[in-house]
Amino acid sequence: RFLATHPDHRRQLVEDPSKIPAATDELIRRFGLSNTVRLVVHDRDFHGAPLRKGDLIMVPISLASMDERKWHDAMTVDFARRTEGHDTFGNGPHRCPGANLARIEIQTFLEEWLRRIPEFGITPGRQAVTVTGAVNGVESLPLSWPVTGST
Repeated sequence: RFLATHPDHRRQLVEDPSKIPAATDELIRRFGLSNTVRLVVHDRDFHGAPLRKGDLIMVPISLASMDERKWHDAMTVDFARRTEGHDTFGNGPHRCPGANLARIEIQTFLEEWLRRIPEFGITPGRQAVTVTGAVNGVESLPLSWPVTGST
């Protein structure tokens, strides 16, 4: 979705595919994928907020990657940014065991997609639909691109 709405960023990757690994981590940092969800097991007060047994609490991990104390101009996507230490896949003993596979899958997708379809955007008159929950995602992404002959 980001690359469909930011042609300058997309062109950087089309013109220099060697930037795709760093861009993958930056996109993962900026557009976090997962959130931590916990079930409250006992009634309690947490810094003035009442928590009741049975309540679900969702902690958006992606907000850690928006912390300006750690990430300069955190809301901006910068493919030259050093992204070591982002928490998108959790950290410590709670780090997602599939994080490396997910990163490789995203990189491979970007390499193959951009090689085949370097120009694309959101279909005029349509919009992407995103969802959030334990995992953030895109429910609908209406893309269009120029047709350049049959393949």
